[in-house]
Amino acid sequence: MILKKIIRSIEKSMTPLSVIVFIVVFLDLGLKLHTEEQVYFRSSTTFFEFIYTFFFVITFFVKLKKSKHLFGKITRIIVWILSVFLLIATGLGLINSSWGFIDHIERDIILLLISFIVLSHWLNRIEIKLLHPSLIFILSFVFLIVIGTILLLLPNSTHDSISLINALFTATSAVTVTGLAVVDTANDFTQLGQTFIMFLFQIGGLGMLTFTNLLVISMGNKTSFRTRLMIGEFVNEENINSTFRMLVSIIVFTFLIEFIGAVFVYQSVIDTSEIENKVFFSVFHAISAFCNAGFSTLQNSFYEETVRFNYNLQLVIGILIIIGAMGFNVSSFYINKARLKLINKLQRITGKGNVIINNKKQSVNALISVRTTFILIFIGMVMFYFLEKDHALENYDTYGKLVSSFFNSVTTRTAGFNTLDLSSLSIPTLMIFMLLMWIGAAPGSTGGGIKTTTFAVASLNIVKQVTRKKHLMIYWREISEYTISRMFAVISLSLIAIGLSCFLLLLFDPQIKPVEALFECFSAYSTVGLSLGITAQLSFSSKLVLIVVMFIGRISFLTFLSGLILQLRPYRKKETTTFKAPKINIYS
Repeated sequence: MILKKIIRSIEKSMTPLSVIVFIVVFLDLGLKLHTEEQVYFRSSTTFFEFIYTFFFVITFFVKLKKSKHLFGKITRIIVWILSVFLLIATGLGLINSSWGFIDHIERDIILLLISFIVLSHWLNRIEIKLLHPSLIFILSFVFLIVIGTILLLLPNSTHDSISLINALFTATSAVTVTGLAVVDTANDFTQLGQTFIMFLFQIGGLGMLTFTNLLVISMGNKTSFRTRLMIGEFVNEENINSTFRMLVSIIVFTFLIEFIGAVFVYQSVIDTSEIENKVFFSVFHAISAFCNAGFSTLQNSFYEETVRFNYNLQLVIGILIIIGAMGFNVSSFYINKARLKLINKLQRITGKGNVIINNKKQSVNALISVRTTFILIFIGMVMFYFLEKDHALENYDTYGKLVSSFFNSVTTRTAGFNTLDLSSLSIPTLMIFMLLMWIGAAPGSTGGGIKTTTFAVASLNIVKQVTRKKHLMIYWREISEYTISRMFAVISLSLIAIGLSCFLLLLFDPQIKPVEALFECFSAYSTVGLSLGITAQLSFSSKLVLIVVMFIGRISFLTFLSGLILQLRPYRKKETTTFKAPKINIYS
């Protein structure tokens, strides 16, 4: 009994201790200390790290047998072995500093993993019944933005210190995978600061809840029905029983594509001597492209002279953007479709029956997303080519004009990389860009905008009204009234947000041109990141406006309002009446 009470007391203390560990690790990474100060800081925190690791080893050992699943048991054993490894290393370091057989980077990584596990379990255990799922989703992004702001304010993150508003703006831009920048990512941030930014748009692109819940489930713990429902809504998965499989698939698919992309990026810049750390450059841009973040370690993005005519690099980045903008559901559908076709062929050869494919709902969504995406890419490419071939593209050869047209048609949808000076483009081209930015990526992807499916259904609804049809049909399926009304709300709220933010920008910064303000607001709400060069010149108030716009653009204005209103009115009376009110037609 006494031993159990002691273990329970230790377990309760692990959460605040984990928060302290986070602070200690990031101070170790981010503070600019002289050699003697750094040695003193690390030696003074070694005892605390030893006690924390010792507590974790004890409490985690007790939980090793609790997991019913083999995968959960294996994961727990691996984490426990790592913690024992760290315990021995810190213990030896206390006796003699030269005996510590791991460096501080390895130590910090293991400490962060342990503390992240503890905090993830705590977040899973806390009472969240009073919070609406939409509000929990919103707060997860707020929390990540706050953490990101603190990390970017650390002395080692920048060459010279930056203001709080600039750190908040950069963190919000990274978490919302926008890419708008008020400071120079290439020159103002150190490699540590750039790594923090990369970490923010990686977590922000996939969603913090994806990582925390995956970690909790992988340890063999259960998640609540509400949590699974919330994650399912975020990743567009209706079968909440397959939440874990979906989360694992998303993480594996993401890291695999980013790894392959990084290899191809590295191959495309291997002969570019101006790029010093090619490995970091490749990883950073592969993740940034797949997450549609638009951040670059080059001062002028891909308009930099060293890579301006590197068409192989542009093609690789463009393909990564498309895959990220499609979303995991679309990619997995076509992968499974190809796999099942191969199985069918093999079974026909062996004389067995075919595998039945019967997921019409997913196939319709995938078809709409893919066909709309490629139609928009083609239209954008053709229009950009003919509008700018004798202007912005006049110094390019034919192949260069085609690749640049393709890249700009792709990147304007959600990514935000640029290969041209956007301020030199004609007004008609900028209008095309704004339309493409507004439409954005596919649902469930890392991109923003109103989504390709929303635009497609809205376009089909116009055809329905013109032809006087009673039902909206696509691929022999009828689109529900709920879907149409929801998409109408998404479109209306997006235009309200963009219009209001443009008004506020012109109010706070009257010196900027209306087209510049409008372009900036379209880019911010659609989380694209393209700019006509006014972002860094904006006033404090305008930066706050764009921070809010980027935030609500990432989580969806509709989700933002739903989370607030449903949280404020949790006990509203449910509709219990069985009769239907008479319908009337409102003149338009």
